[in-house]
Amino acid sequence: MRKRTYEFIADPGHGWLKVSLKEFEKAIKDCDDDFGCSYISSNFKNVFLEEDCDASKFLKLSGHLKDDGKLKDHISMKIRYTKGYARLRGYQRYSYYVAWRNEMLNKIKEIVN
Repeated sequence: MRKRTYEFIADPGHGWLKVSLKEFEKAIKDCDDDFGCSYISSNFKNVFLEEDCDASKFLKLSGHLKDDGKLKDHISMKIRYTKGYARLRGYQRYSYYVAWRNEMLNKIKEIVN
């Protein structure tokens, strides 16, 4: 199995798992959860999954966890600590992005039909 390293960003108050948007949306395609505490980068390339719920949901849905909840051997974490609050706290919430994207898709469908 291919070795995969994820970046975990931690500031003095919280932490987030950085995942590409493409990989994240592939893993959650059949999941109806909100992921409301996570952020999306301003270039829409990465999501930052909050540590308490969203990161573990992603790791479980993507098959990166063993039955005991620990990471599988081919998965590792690189932890990056920030000196102050992480810049990503200023990014858009992932759930707002999803609502905006769905609204835009509906408007396009209305125009096409």
